[in-house]
Amino acid sequence: MNKSYYLLTAILLFGITMSLIAQINDAGAISKEMLKEIKTYYDDSEATKALTNAVTANDISKLALNWENRGKIDSYFSHKVEVKGITDQKSTGQCWLYTGLNVIRPVVIEKQNLKEFYFSQDFLFFWDQLEKANLFLEGVIQTKDRGMDDKLVEWLFKHPIADGGVWSGFVGVVKKYGAIPYDVMPDTYSGANTRIMSRFIRRKLKEDGLKLREMYSNGHTDIELRNIKTKMLGEVYRMLAISLGEPPEEFTWRFEDKDGKVTEPRNYTPVEFYNEVVGIDLDDYILFMNDP
Repeated sequence: MNKSYYLLTAILLFGITMSLIAQINDAGAISKEMLKEIKTYYDDSEATKALTNAVTANDISKLALNWENRGKIDSYFSHKVEVKGITDQKSTGQCWLYTGLNVIRPVVIEKQNLKEFYFSQDFLFFWDQLEKANLFLEGVIQTKDRGMDDKLVEWLFKHPIADGGVWSGFVGVVKKYGAIPYDVMPDTYSGANTRIMSRFIRRKLKEDGLKLREMYSNGHTDIELRNIKTKMLGEVYRMLAISLGEPPEEFTWRFEDKDGKVTEPRNYTPVEFYNEVVGIDLDDYILFMNDP
C-alpha cells in the first residue's frame, strides 16, 4: 500500500463522517447544554486527579486487582500434576495446546529420569493450523451452493482459522502427526506472537474461499475444486513454514538425565517419538470443561 492509498482512505472516511454529522438534526446533536451536562460526570476532585495520574501511567489491569483477596485463596489441591518448569504461551491463543502437552510432559520426565523436558509447541501448532485451513476450505466446498447470507457460510468466512482449541483437537493432531522435543523445533517469534501471521492466513483463506465459490458458479466439479484446494493448502503450508519453520519428518535426539548420563543419539519420526518415548493412549483421557 502506498501513501496515496492511505490518504484517499482517510479523505473518504472523513467525508462519510461529515456526511453523517450533517444528517443529525438539532434534537439529536450534542448541544452546548448537553455537553455541559456530560462534563459533570468527570468531577475535578482530588480522588479523580489521583485516579487519573495512576491510570495514565500504569496498567489498568494491575490497578484493578482486588488486593484485599490476598491471602484468602486456598492454593492446596487434593490432586496435582507434578511438572518441572513452567511453559509460557506468550501472545497466543494456544492455552489448550500448552495444557495438553503439560499433561504428557511429566510422563517423559519420569520415564527418562530428566531434570526437565519441553515439547515443541510450534510443531503441533503448525499442523493444527494446516488442519484448520483444510477444514475451512472443505467447509466452503460443502456449502458452495448456499448464499453468502447463509448463517453457516457467514460463520465460516468470519472465522476461517484461529489459535484456539480443545482437548479433542490436541488428541487428534498428536495421534496423526506425533510430537517432538522443543530443542528439535524451538519456538519462533511468529509462534509466540501469532497475531500478524494469523491475520495474513485468514485473509488468504477468505480469498481462496471466494475463488472456490466462483469456480463452482462457473461449472467446476467437486473433484476440480478439491484439486485446487490442495494447491491452496500448499500456499498455506508455505506461509506456515516461513513463519514457524518446516516440521521435520525425522530427527536425531539424545539427552542428559538428571544423574548426568548422556544417552546415545537415536533417530525418530515424530510419531515414533510419541509412541516410544511418551507412549500414552490419549483415548484413555476425557475432557472436563466448565463453559457457562
